[in-house]
Amino acid sequence: MAGSDQSSPFLARFHADLFRVSMALASQAVLWRTLSSGSFSDPWPPIFTSIAEKSFWLLAAAVLSSSTLAYLFKSIFYFHIVKAEFLDRWRVNYLFAPWIAAILLLQCVLPSRYDRWRGSSLEGIKIFNWGYLNSTISRTIWCAFTIPILLLEVKIYGQWFTKGKRFLSTVANPSTHLSLIGNFVAAQTAARLAWLELGLFLFSIGIIHYVVVFVTLYQRLPCTGSVPVQLRPASFLSIAAPSVASIAWEAVSGHFGSGCKMLYFLSLFLFTLL
Repeated sequence: MAGSDQSSPFLARFHADLFRVSMALASQAVLWRTLSSGSFSDPWPPIFTSIAEKSFWLLAAAVLSSSTLAYLFKSIFYFHIVKAEFLDRWRVNYLFAPWIAAILLLQCVLPSRYDRWRGSSLEGIKIFNWGYLNSTISRTIWCAFTIPILLLEVKIYGQWFTKGKRFLSTVANPSTHLSLIGNFVAAQTAARLAWLELGLFLFSIGIIHYVVVFVTLYQRLPCTGSVPVQLRPASFLSIAAPSVASIAWEAVSGHFGSGCKMLYFLSLFLFTLL
């Protein structure tokens, strides 16, 4: 791909797959947030309850901000390289990573405590403590981070149904799971924001396409080609998709039931395969 020469300027060599660093750091922040939220008796839990969580959150936010700024300048000065990445069947999926990282960072500033309520004809999840962010701000930020994911999916998924040459059997690869992870992360956050219908909508899109992508990759069709050596670590995204789907369905359904356990056990099985 153009811009891969080591003698090229830094912006030309800054590829979209580098956004995975901010996504990994944001995932660690969410992990420490979960581990440090063991007490549910305090009605006002702090945004960050451990030094590790603060460190990972700030580091992830700094890396995401700097990476986004660098890629923005690259889009201005090296638009032809960005266009080539968008047409590349591997790197286009990494354009989901910054939005996934942003939603994960948003999860860290939302309270982990919620209860269920029943109305006359509607059942949902009611967040009764918004921490430092009220519902309007939180939902606005969620929309700002989720809409780009949906737009990218419309573009990518739409190509699978059209008469063009970019069929799923020819472009599917392990990094395709990033688009599915984006659905599941957004669905989990929507459920925590008391938007169960939107959470169910995003989860439905993600789980249906996950089945299709899983079958396509499992068949290892000759037209898909082999995985490049430098991108083989992306194969572990096969574990991330069902595991994230498991906790997303827990947030939507309100309990860790059989569906969540099935997805969790599937991720364990895929881990043993890899």
